[in-house]
Amino acid sequence: ANPNPLPNLPSPQSIFSFFLDPDDAQTFGNIDYMRTPKSVRKTFLGGKIEVVEEISAKEKRILAENGFVPPQPAASPPPESSVPTSSPTPSERRRSGSEMDMFRTMARDINRKG
Repeated sequence: ANPNPLPNLPSPQSIFSFFLDPDDAQTFGNIDYMRTPKSVRKTFLGGKIEVVEEISAKEKRILAENGFVPPQPAASPPPESSVPTSSPTPSERRRSGSEMDMFRTMARDINRKG
């Protein structure tokens, strides 16, 4: 009865028209407003240090920086000391002193009463 054994498939053009373009698919509100860069001024330490940044939904740029300069990482690794440092191993246990005996006896008395 049906000369075409395959079921009716939609055309490729109608498949692609189902999807929205990226701006319409996002639910962030007004995309154009969020993409416009805003200038933000931050002050620290009572106004002594000031940073002015331009921030948008896609990028963040520092326009001006007054006062604080971040330290640059050293190019060479720090020199290693030739004296090995000994650290206590976790398997070592401290010796119990006589100052803990009072607390142990109190704990035993509590367990006996309870």
